[in-house]
Amino acid sequence: MMLKILIAEDCKDALGLIEEGLQIVCNKEGCKAEFSVLKEGQLLDNEHRKHGYDLIIIDQAYGFEIVKNIRKKDTVVGFIVITDKATVDSAIEAIRLNVNAYMVKPFTLSELAMEAQNAVASSLLKKKVHNIGEAAKLVLKRERRG
Repeated sequence: MMLKILIAEDCKDALGLIEEGLQIVCNKEGCKAEFSVLKEGQLLDNEHRKHGYDLIIIDQAYGFEIVKNIRKKDTVVGFIVITDKATVDSAIEAIRLNVNAYMVKPFTLSELAMEAQNAVASSLLKKKVHNIGEAAKLVLKRERRG
């Protein structure tokens, strides 16, 4: 299975840690990952629309507005928000936006790996449920015609 993962992070050290942690998850799960990196948060919505990522990891510095815009169109993509300026209000906003994980820097590879694994599993399950729902709609539509 090929996972599409988008990382929006401007700190090179954090970016290296994130990619390393995600590679560990993929190796454990026997999957492959295609990583895309954005240093401009405002482009994230367009990138996701073009490529349909399974997981988006975004630095909170880019703002929750981007997460909100993507969530309006895609309720199944996995989201991990990372920050070095955690507040109670921002954590509550992450919960409201159905973010899979809200991680405070610095975090360990194992923490990131666990959160990424959970986010991807949740995203893939939601996609399966969505596909089953779409298939059921087609069957019902055919039965009504027939």
